[in-house]
Amino acid sequence: MELADHLGWKRFHLIGHSMGGMVLQWVASAVPERIKSAVAVTPVPACGVPNMESARKQFLLTAGDSPQGLATFFMGGTANRHNPAWARSMAEKSLAATDPEVYSKYTAAWADTNFVQKVLGVRLPLKVLVGEHDALTVEIMRQTILTWFPKSEIEVLSNCGHYPMFEIPINLATVCQAFMTQHSGR
Repeated sequence: MELADHLGWKRFHLIGHSMGGMVLQWVASAVPERIKSAVAVTPVPACGVPNMESARKQFLLTAGDSPQGLATFFMGGTANRHNPAWARSMAEKSLAATDPEVYSKYTAAWADTNFVQKVLGVRLPLKVLVGEHDALTVEIMRQTILTWFPKSEIEVLSNCGHYPMFEIPINLATVCQAFMTQHSGR
């Protein structure tokens, strides 16, 4: 919000991916009057990921420790549909930019955070984008975000998993731009 204030943005659109989608829900609930619309791209719901099996959670907490762990993580996010070279490249970029301890804390945050009471009933135009092959499914979104945000809608992005910005970038940009234009207030 400090950045938006610094830039002089009284009202603006939000886009958030994965945990950024979780952050989007927090910001939308904190200042709904400032948000024109929001697009949550393969978002983690405000309830986090309760009841995650302990072996999976342990894997996710430690995946950031090694290139192989991260490559496995990225392949899982795409339902193992892409070339392993892509996953290795993603892992290398991630390791170059993220401290493993920070990665572990980040994972714990999205897994264990719950602020559902804060978002209940927030009335702003919200588009939830779900990857056709993502583990965060349409059903999960219907049981969570679509229930909490009364003006929300959902769209399934074909031929992608959790990373549409890498898997189908032109389609993702087109869908986001169309929704924001629809709610631009012009």
